[in-house]
Amino acid sequence: MRTGRGVDHRTGRGVGHRTGRGVDHRTGRGVGHRTGRGVDHRTGRGVGHRTGRGVDHRTGRGVGHRTGRGVDHRTGRGVDHRTGRGVDHWTGRGVDHRTGRGGLGAWGIGKREADGSS
Repeated sequence: MRTGRGVDHRTGRGVGHRTGRGVDHRTGRGVGHRTGRGVDHRTGRGVGHRTGRGVDHRTGRGVGHRTGRGVDHRTGRGVDHRTGRGVDHWTGRGVDHRTGRGGLGAWGIGKREADGSS
């Protein structure tokens, strides 16, 4: 019974874009059971909300690899996935994405250094 949707490497059963278990046969990437967003093929959980890699399966926004807080996938700068405003990826404190003030500013650490250390 081949569906052409790939197979789950653990169970050997076919998986599709609807269930999100396993991988999308077109892209080869893990897909979510509801949104089609990426899921970790090991845990079956949405990539990002635990490891911070990829996107948050709820919001679809990028999340940081350290804090799990949002990062702009274009700039790599932290953004709050709720407000869209910048957050420092180390402290999680809000920073103005225009000025770079806030977050680690109190520590005297440059925003560029903080962002570049990822």
